[in-house]
Amino acid sequence: NHTTLDCKREPFWNVGPELCAAQVMNQSFFYIDVNIDPKAVREKASTAIITVRKGELSAKQIENEFKTVVSSEHWKWIARKIADNKFSMRFPSAKMVLEYSKFDLGVKGLDVQFSVEPWTSAVSAKGQLQQAWFKVGGIPVYQRGLRTIAKIGGLVGKTMQIDESTRFNRDFVRIKIACRNVELVPPSAECNLGMYIYDFLFEREVSQDDDMLNHEAA
Repeated sequence: NHTTLDCKREPFWNVGPELCAAQVMNQSFFYIDVNIDPKAVREKASTAIITVRKGELSAKQIENEFKTVVSSEHWKWIARKIADNKFSMRFPSAKMVLEYSKFDLGVKGLDVQFSVEPWTSAVSAKGQLQQAWFKVGGIPVYQRGLRTIAKIGGLVGKTMQIDESTRFNRDFVRIKIACRNVELVPPSAECNLGMYIYDFLFEREVSQDDDMLNHEAA
């Protein structure tokens, strides 16, 4: 007998995915916040992702390569293929994973190269959203609550960050937005604030670092 915001255990049917970028043709997506179980992270701390960057290796060849480091009498090496040229394998310790992640590795007598990286929850993801800062104009100064600004960013993607120093700037608010493709964000998007219709303007800030990250995500 109280409102949802006051409820500490919100009903599951109120917790659905968020639709983002509904105003951009063929670029909309559903967004769910990451919620990783700390126990699972601890259990995966000594698991590595092995990526074959040059040539080809089988799971057995990878296992045999690491048996020269720690023999099978002391550790059971088991490499499991999770994608093309990608394997997961448990190491004796998380420290050993971090040590090997500093180098590109090879196999004696073979023209191959592979890398070792700590496990992440995104290992089975098929892609990644791009991110960029946008100058967003057309937001009335008297309607610049953080929730309102975040929802306006949600017209073309998922609002990740708001530059609050620009919140009451006369011309624009800076918003960091995640999208399928930052280059396809339109120059304007229409939406209602209450009963009134507005056009909100989006101008991407281009930086070399963002372009490099977005190229990798693509």
